[in-house]
Amino acid sequence: MQRLERLYEKLVEKKIECFVVTKPVNLFYLLGIDVSVGMLVVEPGSFSLFVDSRYCTAANERGLAVQDTPIKERLKKHQVVTIEGEHCTFCQVEEWKNLYPNTLFQSDSLIEELRMIKDPHEINILKKAARFTCMAMQKVIDAIQEGVSEEELESLVQHPSFTPIIAFGSNSALVHHRPTSRIYRNKEPVLIDLGVKVDHYMGDMSRTLNSTLIGQVKEAHDRAIEACKPGVTLKELDAIVKKMIPFKDHSLSHGIGLEVHERPFFKKDKDVVLCSNMVITIEPGLYVPNEGGARYESMVVITEKGCEVITDI
Repeated sequence: MQRLERLYEKLVEKKIECFVVTKPVNLFYLLGIDVSVGMLVVEPGSFSLFVDSRYCTAANERGLAVQDTPIKERLKKHQVVTIEGEHCTFCQVEEWKNLYPNTLFQSDSLIEELRMIKDPHEINILKKAARFTCMAMQKVIDAIQEGVSEEELESLVQHPSFTPIIAFGSNSALVHHRPTSRIYRNKEPVLIDLGVKVDHYMGDMSRTLNSTLIGQVKEAHDRAIEACKPGVTLKELDAIVKKMIPFKDHSLSHGIGLEVHERPFFKKDKDVVLCSNMVITIEPGLYVPNEGGARYESMVVITEKGCEVITDI
């Protein structure tokens, strides 16, 4: 329950008397329970779990008591209820406001902030996800041959973290291209972006073959990796890359863990200082519309004195 203890401390620090967790991935992070819908009411020093009958057995197996009283009864003693609102729909926001006029919706959940720093267990799983991701990448690279399609290469990736990007030729200029029936010919550029999911944690890496752009991109990637260490900001890393790719229009970095893209986000958290045990990606890219593009992405664990690249092919 160390993660809950950290959340309790945050609630005291932020002077929040009642915090409602509704995002399934955050419920898993805090309690280790995998649900599609549920709510966790957290007060400094205590919590109450609300899930439907589908998840009661799973909760009990983890030693978690499920509340059988309506959540409305549980919350009525609080003058102000704070809820993580970043992922709430408009209808959900309106419903909460009708029930509790003093509801506060946080645009940035406290839990996403906690999740930026990984514990040793999480880092071990992420390293495992990175190993399987490297294996999947090598499998795809080895299967590239004249006449194979983007879709055929995509099908080789098992337990993907996200829909793999396999892009031939001019398709590689499309940052989020979806694989098609296009056939590989004449040693044209190939951009591959894929990840493998292991025990709820995500892998993510990119490689580009046969591109005249990749040398410049790889060098920018390597310089950014060299600068990764505690105390450095994402903004400072981006400045290093922009010296080498001045017209770069692709986000350099994002956090990775229970979600493929999680905090720190480059644009939103560019002033966030890197800390030991953060896990991020470094992924400079260069794209020429209608011609092609190149991206080189690695998963990186920030260590006490620098960083460790965990996607190493």
